[in-house]
Amino acid sequence: MSAAPKTPSRVYLVTDRSEATRLVQATSQAQALRHVAAGAYTVRAAGALDVVELVRKGVQPEIAGDRADDESDTTEGAAP
Repeated sequence: MSAAPKTPSRVYLVTDRSEATRLVQATSQAQALRHVAAGAYTVRAAGALDVVELVRKGVQPEIAGDRADDESDTTEGAAP
């Protein structure tokens, strides 16, 4: 049996708001961003008490995909 073909990858520039840029080899922009974000963030499902506590502190719930620029954040760019 032969191995499944590898998904082609390319190098992406991942730049944060402070203009720090990283070169990340990945199969998509989303994968490159996940790779970088994994070092800065953690994610878990919020429990009811988490929501209550944070809303009381003034944290507003956000809806993913609710901003116009959410769509462009992970759209595959054309090759340079």
